[in-house]
Amino acid sequence: MPISKYLSDKWDERLYNWVLWLGATVASGSSCAISSAYQPELGRSGYREPKNAILSGPAMDTDRLMVAIQEKDKRIYDCLKEWTINDGTRGQQAVRVKVHPDAYKDIVDSGKRELENMDRANQTRKSNHQSKSTRLYPETG
Repeated sequence: MPISKYLSDKWDERLYNWVLWLGATVASGSSCAISSAYQPELGRSGYREPKNAILSGPAMDTDRLMVAIQEKDKRIYDCLKEWTINDGTRGQQAVRVKVHPDAYKDIVDSGKRELENMDRANQTRKSNHQSKSTRLYPETG
């Protein structure tokens, strides 16, 4: 069952940010290594901005969700990761994760739906915890 374009796009963006964050974390712990940032041939100061801004907070939140997905169903995790890396055709991607090409998008959609459900549950839990632990006004009386 397909999911809405809004929900699909939302999770495509979050997963892409997560993949960038994973790559940066593995490579150097930052989005752009110092050695690759300084290039005098670029003129001005010689420094360039990293191509893609990585939002670490949302990436870490997505990482926690993806770890939970991986523990629950490795096939969905592999499909979501392969879909986000987006190397080659969708058919080639499906073959790499050993899934029938006709089922590949359905598995990805179910993974995005699961991520959304888990994220909503986490947001509700955080909201309930904050409202119970924080008082705006001292008790009087």
